[in-house]
Amino acid sequence: MKSKFFGINAKIALAALAVCGMFTSCYEKEDVDVTTLPDPEYFISCNITDASTGQAMTTATVTLDGSPIDVTKKKVDYKAEGYTLKVSATGYYEVTRQVYLSTVAGGQTSIATVNVALVSVGTVTIPPVVSPDDPSTDIDETEAGKIADEVGKTVTPSDKTIDDMLSGATATAEEKKELDKTKELAGTITFGETTATAQADGSILAVTPVTFATPVKDAAIYIPYFQNDGCEIAGDVKEATAPTTRAIGDVAPADIKAAFLANAAKALKRNAGFTQKIGYAKINVLEGFSILGYNIKGKMVSKKLTFLISGKYYAGIVTYQESVMIFPRYYNHNTHDSHDSHGFNPNAGGGSND
Repeated sequence: MKSKFFGINAKIALAALAVCGMFTSCYEKEDVDVTTLPDPEYFISCNITDASTGQAMTTATVTLDGSPIDVTKKKVDYKAEGYTLKVSATGYYEVTRQVYLSTVAGGQTSIATVNVALVSVGTVTIPPVVSPDDPSTDIDETEAGKIADEVGKTVTPSDKTIDDMLSGATATAEEKKELDKTKELAGTITFGETTATAQADGSILAVTPVTFATPVKDAAIYIPYFQNDGCEIAGDVKEATAPTTRAIGDVAPADIKAAFLANAAKALKRNAGFTQKIGYAKINVLEGFSILGYNIKGKMVSKKLTFLISGKYYAGIVTYQESVMIFPRYYNHNTHDSHDSHGFNPNAGGGSND
């Protein structure tokens, strides 16, 4: 009995082993599809607007780790330390951002979008290190002499200014009428070269001579003049050693010179840049004299200013016109000599009477 039972059990075990072997063999031979995912993709994009208007800006320059990029979208490699993005535009403060990307798995995309609103240099006020009211910001005659030629060129009347003066483009109806009379009496009116000379007090005197083709005798005339409104940089704006007195305003401008002038103008309570304005004044002629012409003399005052811009100190000289004077040139028919009369300020009203 034992022998027979053992034989039956052995046969069952062998059958089970055969079945298991069959399934194992089938599993090993079957092919399994394995899907390979593409590498993850990373992009950086930038939206740029004007902070004042909210309008999109298309003229800005964008760099990523120092290399120019298209602001729409830039494909990059993932870096744990991120990327340095800089946005700049002429007349605006530069913006620097560190951009970090989120890691994603294969087949996924990570996009870092940076929104930048650029601020115009004219809308942010940086105070000067030393107020322009402080006498230490004045320049002396030697310093004025170094910039006099440049100032003279800057304040020279443009061709348009001369044309507008002679045509009466900005004159009132009454001034235009009187100007036409002057041109009839004087003939061709010629504006000579503007010269600028440093003065003992550190100011610069800019003189523009005006000559009549025909001397005007025994008649009061209205003459055109100009003056430069606003302020302008004279010379270079240079990085300066940090003074002991610090100012607020560590911003990064795209244009240091523009930022310097914009803030200098605010400190001086003037407009940034020169605008040539036109006026008309009356000259009286005394008996026995003729008017040969006149000189327009503008007194230019300069200030040495320092501003903290982009974390660095910058120093420069800014010039503005403090006053304008008219000096008629007379010819004496009795003594047969010519001379300049006493000057007068046309903005004070009245006119010359000698």
